[in-house]
Amino acid sequence: MPALFVVCLYSHSQPDTLTAKLRRQAEGLNGAAQAEAQRMSDKMEEQTARLQQKMAKYERKLSKVFQQSDSLQQLAQQYMAKADPEYWLHKLQANDSLLATLGTGPYLQRLDSLKGMLKFLDQDINNIPALQSLAAMKARLGVTQEYQQMLDEKMSYWKQMLSVKGLTDKYLPASFKKLQTEVLAYKSQVAQWKETLNDPAKMETEMLKLLNKLPAFQKFMQQNGELARLFGGGVGASGTSGVPIPGLQTTQSVMSQLQQRMGGGPQAQQFLQQQIQQGMDQLSQQQQMMDPLAQIKEQAAGLVDKVMQGGALGNTAITPAQQEKAQLKSKSFGQRLEFGWNLQNAMHKQDFPAIRDVGISLGYKLNPRSVVGVGVAYKFALGESWKHIEWTHEGVGLRSFLDWRIAKAGSKLLKGFWITGGFEMNYWQRIDNNAQWKNLAWKQSGLVGLTKTVKTGKKTMKMQLLWDFLSYNTNSTPVVFRVGYSW
Repeated sequence: MPALFVVCLYSHSQPDTLTAKLRRQAEGLNGAAQAEAQRMSDKMEEQTARLQQKMAKYERKLSKVFQQSDSLQQLAQQYMAKADPEYWLHKLQANDSLLATLGTGPYLQRLDSLKGMLKFLDQDINNIPALQSLAAMKARLGVTQEYQQMLDEKMSYWKQMLSVKGLTDKYLPASFKKLQTEVLAYKSQVAQWKETLNDPAKMETEMLKLLNKLPAFQKFMQQNGELARLFGGGVGASGTSGVPIPGLQTTQSVMSQLQQRMGGGPQAQQFLQQQIQQGMDQLSQQQQMMDPLAQIKEQAAGLVDKVMQGGALGNTAITPAQQEKAQLKSKSFGQRLEFGWNLQNAMHKQDFPAIRDVGISLGYKLNPRSVVGVGVAYKFALGESWKHIEWTHEGVGLRSFLDWRIAKAGSKLLKGFWITGGFEMNYWQRIDNNAQWKNLAWKQSGLVGLTKTVKTGKKTMKMQLLWDFLSYNTNSTPVVFRVGYSW
């Protein structure tokens, strides 16, 4: 029965707007899903191709380290040739229709719901291209995870080679550290893709709310969702799986055997319940015993990994600075931008009262320890005294700045302290009418000082103490204190 026909039947007991909303949003959801799938697939191909180019570059440099030994040089060439890079690109660039048949990739709740909605409406609107694109994108995400495993193997091989060469404790080639950072950045990018794909769009959320009002859709998802297929079919009305999992005994078969041995009646049912309860109690006791063992096993695995990275293989361990750099490299241009605002209270040596500056800024992270940006400021005053409160426009300002973090990643000494420098142009004159904006008398400010940052949730509080070394020529205060937030 067509899905929208089911909606029409159900609409007799629901407001007429439900069917109308579903019809309007179904086509929009189809196009949006296909466009997002194509965009994410393109990103996966582009980032993987870029990583492979950089890996080839750094691996060529690493192979030159072993030129003095024919055997090591030959082994290095084998490592470079292992798992042909073109193989992974060819898999990512395969047709959507081919990748959709694979059915591989991680389980993502949002994609499961999205595909369920499209399938439910598939008989009335041509959603086949969108369904194929979503399945292909999911398969490509699975390919990137397989590619990560191959990268881990390659890095392990290079660590072993450097250890044989005796370089890990003395001199480590810069190309190896760069290779480590690129691999870390790729892994961070894949994690961001998964996080993005699990974040539902507003259109999907509204569509899901409408469809969840239909019992037909709820039953459809119980029988056709990805989890239903993984666990052996849909959930029936009784709450049990409608299709038994092969190899497992059903309740009916167990009861039949009990009746053959113990006869019918409530005795068999009571015996079965007692056995199940005893089994659950034993399972709980074993779980409590296994928890400490699992913790010990996890700690031991972590210790072995630490020894292998930083002990037996010397300084090939990944440093906090590398992790920080890799995370930044995986971010897009927009994700590197930092927005902020600050408030400044300053005395200017003129007749009007104390001035307060409100500034907004836009910064860009050049690297984990450097931020460069620009900003604007608005200067205002509140009057000469509490008895005479009056809002006046005292000027404007244009700002530029450069922040450099003192401490390296992982260092606790001077954590959160930055050296700040900047150049500003300020207009120090009360603005009484619009004509003054055309003829602004600008004065220069040169700033240098310290910034202290403190993380407060998703935002960062910034306190700045700056010295204006050009203030002596502009008749303004040489010390500036600012406080604000950035995110």
